[in-house]
Amino acid sequence: MTGKERVLKALGHEEPDRVPVMEYIFEHGIIEQVLGRPSFWRGHFKEVKAYWEGRRDEVVESQKRDVVEFVLAMGLDGVTVSMVPPKGFRPEPLQQLDEETWRDWEGNVYRYSPLTEDLVMMAPKALEPQKPPEDLWEPPQEPDPSEFELIDHVVRELGDTHFVISRLGRRVRPPYPNPFGMEEW
Repeated sequence: MTGKERVLKALGHEEPDRVPVMEYIFEHGIIEQVLGRPSFWRGHFKEVKAYWEGRRDEVVESQKRDVVEFVLAMGLDGVTVSMVPPKGFRPEPLQQLDEETWRDWEGNVYRYSPLTEDLVMMAPKALEPQKPPEDLWEPPQEPDPSEFELIDHVVRELGDTHFVISRLGRRVRPPYPNPFGMEEW
């Protein structure tokens, strides 16, 4: 019985050969340990910095490769994937104030958390706002086909044998007010 068949049986209130195994989210530290290499999948601040540097395609290629390899390595029956930023995505980098502190042009202050490996808003509107960047990235009104690149790849590679779940719509908001023009993304 494939993982996909197993999950469908369970959802249909029928007994599969064993309990289906899948997780909603794995932290990237676990992903990297299993794969034995760095990954951008669920990469938190590492992923954000790569977007700032214009490395969207590198991030998405890493995620495509790593999602499939991780699911197979763990023997999972399914996986959850989401949309990715559109091609050309390069959000405005935050201004770094010190080793672990950044600010956005609106005056919000963020601190890097080693515990979560992400930026966390430390002080909203704590600093004087600055003029917005002239080339502030704005998301397209309608999703671009490139935003489905990860989902399409995972369905193509695993869809026949694994249960694939995708969140509807664009990626959920980060845990802090968005500093790089992705409020609607």
